[in-house]
Amino acid sequence: MAFQSLRGGFQSIRRYPVILLAGLAAGIPLVLTEYFMYSGLIWYGEAAAFFGALLLPFFVAASLGVIREGDGSLGAYFREGRNHYFRVLLPGIFIAVLALVSGFIVMTVLGMVTGGADPEFGAFGFFWVAVPLAFFFFLYDTAAVFGDLKLFASLSRSAQVVLARPFEVFKFIMVSVLLGVVIIFGLLIIGSVFLAGSMSFDETLTTSEVLNMTPEEQEALIGEEALFWFTIIYAFGVGLFTAVFIPFKAAFYQQFAEGLVLPGPSQEQGVYDEKGRWYKYS
Repeated sequence: MAFQSLRGGFQSIRRYPVILLAGLAAGIPLVLTEYFMYSGLIWYGEAAAFFGALLLPFFVAASLGVIREGDGSLGAYFREGRNHYFRVLLPGIFIAVLALVSGFIVMTVLGMVTGGADPEFGAFGFFWVAVPLAFFFFLYDTAAVFGDLKLFASLSRSAQVVLARPFEVFKFIMVSVLLGVVIIFGLLIIGSVFLAGSMSFDETLTTSEVLNMTPEEQEALIGEEALFWFTIIYAFGVGLFTAVFIPFKAAFYQQFAEGLVLPGPSQEQGVYDEKGRWYKYS
């Protein structure tokens, strides 16, 4: 089903090219963030990342909206983004806050048990709760847009769908990870071939030494020109993956939810139509 959804995602891109704007919304803030960070302008880099994170849900909502409505015009794109922006943004914020709070609680408990606060406990505690949350709420944005659901209703619907077919969702996530690796790292590898002559990398350095370098030291090691182009290639890869992943996810949700009857937020019974929209039984 995941590979069938991938074909459906590419078909959506061909029908509605406006979906590719989501890739720009993901790639441009990333380029700005990396540029400012490596230039020592930390505040500007953090601002670019923050506003990019606030802007991306608009394009996610818009892309999902044009797929749902079957209208790929620019006017429909921005209308759908406006109508569903907060339906996508607010659950994402809620999940992030819930993961941070739960991770802090786990870190505190582990610190009390072991008699000290280790930074590694914080990372462990965060991922211990973040991974299950990401899995069960993985479809919240598609559920919100296709079902016109608000914050808790979209989270509930996502959890219901995942619990109904957990192995299908897991396979979809694995295919998505593989797709991201192929696109992003594939482009970086190709770029490194063309940029090898402009890099001044010291082969005597160990991996640990490279990872512990400051951004300024890494820039001097790789070379300013090569680093600039690597940043562009990486951002292009992230943008391309984003533009493909959104319709891929929408196609998966539509195929998966078709014929799947689930209780609504108020224990109502209904069905999804061919576009993935939720209709309750009267």
